[in-house]
Amino acid sequence: MGKGVKEFKVYSESTSYFDDSPVKKCLKLFTDASRAFDEIKYENNILPSLVLLFVVLLVTHLVTMLIQALAFAGSNFSELFPSIFGVGTLVAFLASVLFPFVITLLVHPFVVLFGGKDIMQTFKIIAYVLVPYVVFNLIPFIGNLFIMVTLFMAGYGLHRVHGLSQFKAGLAIAIPFVVCYVAYIIVGWQIALAFGV
Repeated sequence: MGKGVKEFKVYSESTSYFDDSPVKKCLKLFTDASRAFDEIKYENNILPSLVLLFVVLLVTHLVTMLIQALAFAGSNFSELFPSIFGVGTLVAFLASVLFPFVITLLVHPFVVLFGGKDIMQTFKIIAYVLVPYVVFNLIPFIGNLFIMVTLFMAGYGLHRVHGLSQFKAGLAIAIPFVVCYVAYIIVGWQIALAFGV
């Protein structure tokens, strides 16, 4: 090759480059998102993304419980134990485990409408982009701001993996997000009216 010309290597399913761990793929979302999504596209199943997300959710829920325990350290522990380790915490954890499946079911019809096909690809994208969001959500206020980064990464992932235009990928993410947000406001408003708040 001539001086100053970079060699371009095409990666395929058989390339060892795709043997990276799911954690490395999540980190690559910030350093080389194109390659990260290429690797995600060629994963054979959803298990790596699902296991990574499950472990991150479990660890973040344990950290949250520890923070709550430390915050109420002066309280009577027998009263504190059920609130931190009780049914509510278990329900919150189970809901967070189901969350990527629900998001996938909300987003994927728009992916199909705009020309995408495989729901497993959509799930892998959602699972991988939720991992950094779950981690950053431990930091007050940062997690709320990081939702925009997560939405952008999900849209870029749909563009890269499904081959949608950036506009259509953005719409596939934005439409369900806006619908859910409006529904959240309406339900919250109705609950507030019902309780006279």
